[in-house]
Amino acid sequence: MQRAWLIGCVVLSVLGGTVLEGAESAASSRKTYHPADKFVRGLVNIVTAPLELPRRLRQRTQGDNTVRGWTLGTTQGLGYVVVRFVAGTYEVLTFPAPAPRHYTPVLEPEYVWDELPPK
Repeated sequence: MQRAWLIGCVVLSVLGGTVLEGAESAASSRKTYHPADKFVRGLVNIVTAPLELPRRLRQRTQGDNTVRGWTLGTTQGLGYVVVRFVAGTYEVLTFPAPAPRHYTPVLEPEYVWDELPPK
């Protein structure tokens, strides 16, 4: 009985250490942002905001029929152009301030060419 207890404790400690190691490495692999990152990200988003239009057109025409895709894609694209431009302007103007927390991106995806992370 004592031997089974000892083996169980060893197995749990090894598995627990592996889980904790994985959590630490995941936390350390997160990107840290700085004021310069926020400033450059803002400039890039201002300049590349118009690329949201063809991106949204492509996304909508792949899933819907062509007429509906062009209509909804154009509407969404124009909306996202404005959102990305305003977010980029905000980041450029407020780059010295650590808002949002730790200079993290205001928009997801961070840049127009990035894909959204899987849910």
